[in-house]
Amino acid sequence: MRRDLQAEVAAEASAGRANVVRSMIKREARAEREADLGARQVALPDRRYGVILADPEWRFEVWSRDTGLDRAADNHYPTSCTEVIAARDVSSIAADDCVLFLWATIPMLPHALLVMAAWGFDYVSHQVWAKDQAGTGYWFRQAHELVLVGKRGKPPAPAMGANDVSLFRAPRAEHSAKPDRVAEMIERWFPTLPKIELNRRGPARPGWDAWGNEAEPEEATGEIIAGDDDVIECGGCAPPVVASSRPEPTAYPAGAKDESAGSACEDEPDDVTQRADPRTSSEDGPQAQGAGPGAARR
Repeated sequence: MRRDLQAEVAAEASAGRANVVRSMIKREARAEREADLGARQVALPDRRYGVILADPEWRFEVWSRDTGLDRAADNHYPTSCTEVIAARDVSSIAADDCVLFLWATIPMLPHALLVMAAWGFDYVSHQVWAKDQAGTGYWFRQAHELVLVGKRGKPPAPAMGANDVSLFRAPRAEHSAKPDRVAEMIERWFPTLPKIELNRRGPARPGWDAWGNEAEPEEATGEIIAGDDDVIECGGCAPPVVASSRPEPTAYPAGAKDESAGSACEDEPDDVTQRADPRTSSEDGPQAQGAGPGAARR
């Protein structure tokens, strides 16, 4: 324990505040474990991450191809089907003790849980982003999105007293853009763990690596996730790039281990049996056809 903290603990103990002392000791133990875990993960010969933040380019099936595509996600960025996203070998870049933060829209929740499991993570909790403007929807006008939290191994949970609220409010920005609050929260919780953002827009955040079609090309290595060339067929997108705010090389997810799982989407039928309400926007629309992480957006 740090000397300055020892003095604080002694002062609280002298004042008879046992609960405060216990909380201080637990917070310090958690901080030491997080720092040790981060140091060991950084020292690995091939880059593996203790935190992964992902915002997959979920594909929605609109009600009408004639009138609904103006609201479709495909009209704003390349999308992929769920099979492609689930087949991406994100597990290969995840450390043994790792936390996944996975963005999901309401109609894509079942798909997101499948993707989380396919990537090797167990669901533990979620946070809700309450938007300042409601969209459309079949049952409700959607005004929120979810950040699912999954883990593998035993990463440290937030320190007592450092927990964020399960619901936060933030304005909507450009199409599909997510508020910085979640990344900032992650940085507070895990200051030393190696972090990567999948489907990142723009340059990598300081201290992070980034992967995606819209990751800053100037900083990119030019490498792509193996197997992602198949996604061009699915999403019609250019190969994604990987950017890093770090000087050392970046590691990238390997391609799908099991090609039989389907690395590209099947052609969509002219008349699908499961349709969405024509009033539904791409972000909030119901009945998604699927999505996959080969095209990136973030």
